Formats: sequence, C-alpha cells, structure tokens
Amino acid sequence: MLDASHGRPNRAPSAGRRSRRSLLATATAVALATAAGGVLAPAAGAAKPPKRVVALTPFTANVTSRLGVRPIAVGQQIDSSKLTFDSRLRGVRRIALSHPDGPNLEQLIRLRPDYVLSSPNWRSGTPKIRRQRITISDSLEPVRLATVPIGIRKIGKVLGREKQARRLADRSVAGLRAARKGITVRPRVLLVLGIGRNTMAFLPNSWGGDIVSAAGGSMLTSGLKPSFGAGLPGSFAPLSDEEVLVRDPEVIIVVPHGNAKDIPATVEYFKSKPGWSSTTAARTNRIRIVDPQRLLEASDDPGKIVRWVRKDLLGNWK
Repeated sequence: MLDASHGRPNRAPSAGRRSRRSLLATATAVALATAAGGVLAPAAGAAKPPKRVVALTPFTANVTSRLGVRPIAVGQQIDSSKLTFDSRLRGVRRIALSHPDGPNLEQLIRLRPDYVLSSPNWRSGTPKIRRQRITISDSLEPVRLATVPIGIRKIGKVLGREKQARRLADRSVAGLRAARKGITVRPRVLLVLGIGRNTMAFLPNSWGGDIVSAAGGSMLTSGLKPSFGAGLPGSFAPLSDEEVLVRDPEVIIVVPHGNAKDIPATVEYFKSKPGWSSTTAARTNRIRIVDPQRLLEASDDPGKIVRWVRKDLLGNWK
C-alpha cells in the first residue's frame, strides 16, 4: 500500500513506535490537566469497592465478613434470635432496627457509610436513606432458597471479592445438598406466623416454606389467597382455625412475630391454642414454637437451617 502524497510504502507503525506515541499522548494529557488545575477522571468501570459497609441482616453481615470485609456496623437482631453471626463480627457495632423502616436514620448518618446492605424487610426505609446520599441496596438479600448463591455472588461483586464469593456460594450449595439427603418421612406441615393471637400462613413460595419443603415437610398452605399487606408480597396468607382443622396438619410450626416484649405472651398462647386442639399435630404433641428469625430471614448456610428443621421439628433426620 502506497502513501498517496509521497509514493512511499505506508507501513503500520511498529510496536515500539506505537508505545512511544501512547506514552507521549498520556504525558501530554496529564500536563494539560495539571496546568489547568484539574484531575483526570478515572476510567469507566474503575469504581473502588466500598470501605465503610453497614450490613443490616445476618445474611449480609455474615457474607460480608466471610468474604474478608469487616463491616462498620450490623443490624441488631432481637434477643431471641438463633441466627448466629460469624465469629469475626465480634466487637462490630450493632445498630437497632425497627419496623417498618429499619435503622434509625440519624444513627446511620453518624456512621458515615458508603454502602448499606439492606433487605426487602426494610424496603420502606430505603428512599429516606437514599435522600441522604447514602448508597443502599435492598435487593441482594435472598427471599427464596434457590437465590442464596446468587445473593452471595452479587455481594461479592459489590465488595470486589468475586473469587471468594464463588467459593462461598459453592459451599452453601454443597451444604444444602448434604442436608437434604436421606429424607423418607414427609409429614404434613402447617407453618404460621403468630402475631399476638392471630395467624398468617407461610405460603410455599416463602423463605420458610422453602426451608420446610427442603427438610421434607409437605406444606399444607397451597391454594390460600396471598395477602399483600403482610410480609413479602405474595408470601403469606390469612388463616382461620376452621381452615387449619380442614387441612389437619401432622406438625404445626409457629414463628412468633411482633415487638420483643410481646413475644413471650404469644409463645404461651400458641402452646395450647384452643382452636387447634383436635388437629393431629395437637393430639400427638407436635406443635412447635420456634425462634422468630430462622424461618423468616435468609441464611448464608441454609443447610444448617434445614438440618435443624429435620432434627428438631420434623423428626426425619437419621
């Protein structure tokens, strides 16, 4: 190929020439920016991982810690919660959570976080936090069992720990697979949220429904009309005592819910709820009152929760 102006061969510049030109162009750009008193903008996609992370749930806190990032604060769970925090979170500041917004806004602002890991449970408070120019995500917390590894990997991407997140997600899947082995007994199970003296049924598409099904329980709440005013939309349904008698569960699992001071009275009421006395569960002494969190909130180790349900609630672990 010829150079049109001089008739000489038009050769592509050598690698050395290209490198020198690239360096010259870069040096010129830096000099111009410096002379103008400016600063070069970082390359697209070069955003640094957040350093001051607040994790509001056990799932987000444990994943953050297990990926090697120590959050500056985590959400304070109620006293009766049996969801355990990673040991490396000892000494990390706890911040109180209250329905429906989650953390106290003034307290959160004083922490100066650059990223808040929230959940759908606290979604009504998300706009208020964003108005304070605090970055927050309330969609990385799993609401179904199958999305646990997805949530882990997404948090890993946010924190710049993608390789570690893949390993943690793989361990979570392997642990769940092991916990589900050898199920031969599948009792009929009614899983309910106890609010004062009222009940809401967990539907099969809820986190608790997924856990009980994975543990071998046959959920009896299929076909109930979901309520969109309680819990995650479409995951709970109103439930009458008459409906409980018709479905006649072999095991009833009650998850007390409400203000911490009201939980003890709720537990005592459901231990011998009159309207359930003729069910198979009541007659065989298989009404189980559990802590308020393990069947409501996601865990990064769902296999551990499934083993607990099998051993302590369904009796189908060997």
